Amino acid sequence: MAICLLVGWLVGLGSAKDFVEPFDAGSVTWRVVGTNELQRPGDLLLQQKRLDMGDQSVEYMSVGAGRDGVPLQLESTVPASRVLDELQLSLRLRSNQAGAVLGLRVVLPNQTDPGTGRSVVEVIDGDTYTHAYEWQELRCGTTSKLMERRMQLVRRRLGSNVDTRGMYVDRVVLKFRAGRGVTEFAFDELRLGPLVAASSANTVVPVQHLDDDAK
Repeated sequence: MAICLLVGWLVGLGSAKDFVEPFDAGSVTWRVVGTNELQRPGDLLLQQKRLDMGDQSVEYMSVGAGRDGVPLQLESTVPASRVLDELQLSLRLRSNQAGAVLGLRVVLPNQTDPGTGRSVVEVIDGDTYTHAYEWQELRCGTTSKLMERRMQLVRRRLGSNVDTRGMYVDRVVLKFRAGRGVTEFAFDELRLGPLVAASSANTVVPVQHLDDDAK
């Protein structure tokens, strides 16, 4: 039974596909929010559009805050996918300001945040954009090491009995600090995979032990 389950899992993972957003057509995909899910400041100057840059079409966004050091984050929705060691996000980014940090939003569907009454959400940080005015490919993953490090922080906040069953990612996050000037971003290709769909029912399938077959 255990071997069959393992083979089934490996086959499913082997057939999993990547999600790709080329940002070359359709509606804009990014939105601006404040940190920790707070509403974004009302005095932001925001512009979003598709932009042709030579032989490529990208999604363009500019953000002005009117004051320095305003913590913000951009978010883009992706298909809900299980947290896996192999899960990898990549994003090609160009900006006039270094310092933005790419991340993935992780949802713990079976753990309630007492402060919000909703499922706990955490952001796993990845690469930092370091070279202004140049294209860079940033990456972020959900390896066991990164997830355990983050869950240790969650346990310090909520206690040792944190339910991590069914964790999944559902948004790409880009954290940065806006200032008096305009911060510009150009997004080219986003890729996330391999995707293994998160269970919408958030249920845990019981394990069948070898002893069960003898009963």
